[in-house]
Amino acid sequence: MSTTAKAYIALVIASGMILLMLAAGSWSSSTSLRQVATYLDLAFLASVWGDVTILAKSAAQSTMIKGE
Repeated sequence: MSTTAKAYIALVIASGMILLMLAAGSWSSSTSLRQVATYLDLAFLASVWGDVTILAKSAAQSTMIKGE
């Protein structure tokens, strides 16, 4: 793996950790179970949608490469 790729990965991880610490510092418990459930559902859907999109693009590219 190139040095540039390693630096990019380290930067993304460090940025994520900093944002996580900042968010945890200002976190307060939510009293609305409906709001928590809605956010959890949206996060789940976004995660699944991203995975499906990546898999579909990957399958389309492999089909184009094979010439099928």
